[in-house]
Amino acid sequence: MSKKFEVHEHYWITGRQARMAAGYKFYHSHEGGDGPHEHVEGDSRTGPASYTIDKRDWLRATGSVGGSEKKFSAKPTGPQLPFVKTEPTKVRIVVVGDGGASVARDCSGPGVLPVARIVLGFRAKIESVEHVPGPGLKQVKKGGR
Repeated sequence: MSKKFEVHEHYWITGRQARMAAGYKFYHSHEGGDGPHEHVEGDSRTGPASYTIDKRDWLRATGSVGGSEKKFSAKPTGPQLPFVKTEPTKVRIVVVGDGGASVARDCSGPGVLPVARIVLGFRAKIESVEHVPGPGLKQVKKGGR
């Protein structure tokens, strides 16, 4: 079986590359590209790798239709840059109030979609979930805090 390299994207976030093209992103594939990493070249640094979310993974995680087909290459493609392995991105979730569940009659609400996007797109790990009591629905309607 031949090796497959997952195509993923990065944004330049510091240095000459970032200043030359604000928001410049590029796609590539390389050895080790399927795990958390970034690239450093001179004074330029990329953000973490962002991966295509497979539509089957998205459906399994959210119950919604979305995502795409992952792309793989038989050999490394695009810019080949110095590789820096990193720890997975860590996500801390803070739910304020009841997260809208009382308004939505105890539905899970749209808050699950951004979290799924971060976890699947960046291969992030949820570090903690905290519940912070918020204003009651009556207080919000009255304009209270």
